[in-house]
Amino acid sequence: VLLEHTKFSKSIYKFDWKFPSCIILGNEVSGVSEELTSLCDYHVEIPMQGVKQSLNVSVAAGIIGYEILRYYNMYRQIEEK
Repeated sequence: VLLEHTKFSKSIYKFDWKFPSCIILGNEVSGVSEELTSLCDYHVEIPMQGVKQSLNVSVAAGIIGYEILRYYNMYRQIEEK
């Protein structure tokens, strides 16, 4: 799963996460190569408001990590019932 704003990307909050998953995060300046982008099955993005459309990669990793854990725990609890 590529974390990058592309024409195919969906919000991380509307994505139906599958496990296990591998998350690809790019360089803050140059992003992810076209070759690696084309190899990714899914593209997701962190929705943002305002002019700036990028985050520090460590901040982005924290946001997506938290969202994946929240999603995983929410659906694990549903399956246990």
